[in-house]
Amino acid sequence: MQQLGRDVGKDIDVDADMPIYQNMDKYLSVKLDCLSDYRLEHDIAKEMKECSTYLTQAKSVQVIDRADGHDPEAIIELAVRFLSGCAMRKQSAEGALCTLDAITDPEREMARSSRKITSPELMAQAYSLAAHAQYQKFIASPIERQDIETDEHLFCRSETRRLGYGQPPLTSLELAARHANESVKLGLVSHAVLTVGLTLRDLGESFGVNVSMLPEGAKRFRPLWREVARRVEEIHEEERKSRRSLEKKDRGGFVCAAEGCDERREQKSALRSCAGKCPPDLKPSYSWLYRIGPDTSSSASLGSSARSLKLRIRTRFASSWSSATKGQKRFILQR
Repeated sequence: MQQLGRDVGKDIDVDADMPIYQNMDKYLSVKLDCLSDYRLEHDIAKEMKECSTYLTQAKSVQVIDRADGHDPEAIIELAVRFLSGCAMRKQSAEGALCTLDAITDPEREMARSSRKITSPELMAQAYSLAAHAQYQKFIASPIERQDIETDEHLFCRSETRRLGYGQPPLTSLELAARHANESVKLGLVSHAVLTVGLTLRDLGESFGVNVSMLPEGAKRFRPLWREVARRVEEIHEEERKSRRSLEKKDRGGFVCAAEGCDERREQKSALRSCAGKCPPDLKPSYSWLYRIGPDTSSSASLGSSARSLKLRIRTRFASSWSSATKGQKRFILQR
């Protein structure tokens, strides 16, 4: 079950004379995914116009100068530009992390100075952006990881030097979880934060492990696990409402194979429920899926989605697992 970020569509009504910058849609997407609560609704057209106006007024060279002067808002803005590639020469997660170190790395003198004038809200946004940056490194393709390693040498962050260049994806996911947890502790539960938590949860489940119960992470990441559990329950409740709505619209169709159902069909297999781990009241029967069809349901079954994601995770990161350190494997697998 992967938490998806906000969809900043390209088919929106904007003023004909509004300047459109390269990667401006990515710029807005990063801002919405990382800087605000996941429950907050946005007027995308209005937000896009505000982004265009700000990008016109605040040139990147000006933002860099302000960031170098320990301006926390400029540090946040510069990180957003690095992550999106908007108004920058290139998109760089490592560049964003290097910028955010001025707030998130307590060992840096600049970070200690910045923290004195940085509000908890801005600090939470910085950690959310850092979590997103590490997550982008985690999901990067092998070719993209080559570019990332080049950037690691270019920006030469103290954390990168300490851990080593070209670390496997699991290292980035662990670091993303740390940043996401700090963001939650400071009061910000963004799409980016939940994406990290849900991905780590699903990755653990793919190996038959509940990561929220691991000795090394249960207490340390408790704020993150609490928000992930709350979001999972919200998704389940949304699915229940969707099912009830569909049942009301189609009383004469096939029914779910949940306990207590009195409906019968000629074929026994028509009432057989799926074998996934989703809650019993959300388990679809094969007849329900056949009757409703994949395009008329508001969302795919959670069980099927989880299994599909786990399969992708197993395939995508099998090589990185073999190269992971003992500490990384223990973080994922220790019971």
